[in-house]
Amino acid sequence: MREKLDNIKNIAQRCLKCKKPLCKEYCPLHNNIPVILNYINNDQIVEAKKELLKTTNMSFICSKLCDHEKSCYGHCALRNTSDGSIAFYEVENYLSTLISESDYEKISKNKIKSKIAVIGAGVSGMNVAIELAKLGLDVTLFDKNNQIGGVITDSLPNFRFNDNVVNTLVAILNKLNVEMVFNKEFGNNLNFDDLNNFDYIVFATGTMLSKKIFGDNASVYDGIKLLEDGKNNIQEINNANSLVIGAGNVAMDVSRLLVRSDNKVNIVYRRNIANSPASKKEIEMAINDGVNFIELRSPKQLVFDKANKLIGLEVEITELIKDDNSTRLSFKGTGECETIPCDIVVEALGTNANYDYLKSFIPDLFDEKGWPNSKIYKYKNQKVLLTGDYLTGASSFAGAVATSNKTIELIKEDIWK
Repeated sequence: MREKLDNIKNIAQRCLKCKKPLCKEYCPLHNNIPVILNYINNDQIVEAKKELLKTTNMSFICSKLCDHEKSCYGHCALRNTSDGSIAFYEVENYLSTLISESDYEKISKNKIKSKIAVIGAGVSGMNVAIELAKLGLDVTLFDKNNQIGGVITDSLPNFRFNDNVVNTLVAILNKLNVEMVFNKEFGNNLNFDDLNNFDYIVFATGTMLSKKIFGDNASVYDGIKLLEDGKNNIQEINNANSLVIGAGNVAMDVSRLLVRSDNKVNIVYRRNIANSPASKKEIEMAINDGVNFIELRSPKQLVFDKANKLIGLEVEITELIKDDNSTRLSFKGTGECETIPCDIVVEALGTNANYDYLKSFIPDLFDEKGWPNSKIYKYKNQKVLLTGDYLTGASSFAGAVATSNKTIELIKEDIWK
């Protein structure tokens, strides 16, 4: 532990104390990084931890799973020096190991008895529950699974992240008297009638509907489903020639999972990997695990033999083009096609939220394009809000927490207006 603390101090000593710290600006949660590092430089570790807790309850997760290249690390003033950027994520991870339920107290003794139901126990739902419970409000956290954590405990591979940190979050929630109710899925065995005694209902169920190109086929697999199976030690694909379509972090995770079952794995992507949404760290780990990349190929159709067995994927060769509306290059088809041999195809194309059930009750919560609104809406005697990725669409862990912070402020303003 002493060696790790010495390393953290060495990292902190490099901070330039920038007048306009881009590390803080580009952190979705705006963690006060220079102040935290200064506390560490002065051997004020407890103060550094307290400063971190002012802006985030999810350091356990964000320090390991955020795309730091796109946030603090990638915008450090030292990024182009020989020693490179300051690895604040290592500092944050160290401080997260010092955080426990003893750091949390109800900070308000108000007389308001508002009851809050939070549907979904991923990072945004947990954050809402913690912050509102700290204010002395009565919070119940519901989840369709048998534990908190969302994708952390549901589908994120153990080789990527040790989900034991949720034990600390459970202890924090218990300390704040948050009731946790499991195996309850809204629209299935939980509905508005079951929540009549709550004043606010916050939906934080994330985006778990997988996007698809191809219809149902025995040789086409859902990447999210494979990750969920892997989390439960179920692995039905072995020694196969596998093509994974997509190049986000889910594609990297499922590819690395397949490699571990002696499958040959190629990621097929319509851009090149430099313009993929996956983090550099995830790409590097996939390459190190033996995953191959087939770039500039856009899937067209599955190819079967006479016995209706999948033998390949027809793709169109693409080329990169400039996109003025994006930091990434886009692509266009060249009209030239080829077939890549394979035994199975895995779709890892991203996810959407499922709004169908909620739309049937509160259609005005959504705009003409079907996107949800961030306002508070009344349904009968309850006030309804959406938060996290369920509101914005798939983002990052820190992004989901940042969105939930805005939801928390809406509720606070509404209660104490």
